[in-house]
Amino acid sequence: MRFISSLLAVTVVTLTSGCGSKDKPTKSSAPAAQVQSKAQEQVQPKPKPQVSKLTSPKADETAMRPYTFSRDNGARFYKRCAACHQPDGAGIPGSFPALKTGLAKLAAIPEGRAYLVLVVENGLRGGLTREGQVYNGVMVRQAAGKSAADVADVLNYILDSFYKDVKPKLFTAKEVAEIIKANGRVNPLKVLSRRPDTQE
Repeated sequence: MRFISSLLAVTVVTLTSGCGSKDKPTKSSAPAAQVQSKAQEQVQPKPKPQVSKLTSPKADETAMRPYTFSRDNGARFYKRCAACHQPDGAGIPGSFPALKTGLAKLAAIPEGRAYLVLVVENGLRGGLTREGQVYNGVMVRQAAGKSAADVADVLNYILDSFYKDVKPKLFTAKEVAEIIKANGRVNPLKVLSRRPDTQE
């Protein structure tokens, strides 16, 4: 009897242990997998996006886009000029010469381009003959407080607005700065003497 009782007790304990193991929640392997996945992400660096020089904005602007100028800046600057030379560049005969004629020829040659920059930078004084009329007025310096880019913009604004059929070469800030550096400040009377003859 004792043997049978012991055998039954062992059997009950065994069954109870088995049932208990089923009821107890087993540790899930999912959290471990997530931790391992995060660890792998930290170890393995993410691939860097490939940037092509041909598609970068800076490359497009410098290598593919032709030089342009700020019309808005040129228009603001031109308001100073328009007070005498008129908004349409027609000028006032006998008082202020027109800007919508003759400047394209000057902008087509190096000496003329330097002259135009010096006029804006230093002013102009003396007897200027334009289209059969003599102008003895005084143009004060217009570039006070202005940068080389500003001077380039106003000259480009004039050329682009009044010479659409000719399309002269645009001025750049670099070109203007080099002309100013090479000539320094020039007396307005001497500026007039540097005007090349374009057979107007």
